[in-house]
Amino acid sequence: MKKPSPSSWLILGLLGLTWGFSFLAVGQALKEFQPIEIASVRIFLGALILLTANFFVKKPAIPITSYKSYILLYFIV
Repeated sequence: MKKPSPSSWLILGLLGLTWGFSFLAVGQALKEFQPIEIASVRIFLGALILLTANFFVKKPAIPITSYKSYILLYFIV
């Protein structure tokens, strides 16, 4: 197994801080807002970030045969 680089440790630390801050922020937000409002804002912001990132990431071509699987999965889920 390869030894983690210092930048890997830094990224892991930032991820931990971000994740931990999320719990603190939700705890404080619950004092002012309803849980459904907090969940709605978090889902909206997550979707907005993912949609924005989608424009900047090069997407691999998906063979047309794979679309059948995606459509089937959509109806199952």
